[in-house]
Amino acid sequence: MRRAYSWRKKGLNHSGWRMLKLILVSQQK
Repeated sequence: MRRAYSWRKKGLNHSGWRMLKLILVSQQK
């Protein structure tokens, strides 16, 4: 989760954050 905060500081697009979430979900399956 710490990395997520660093990414947020850099300024990640909302769409990019959504894609990252989708990847995490797909990996869990």
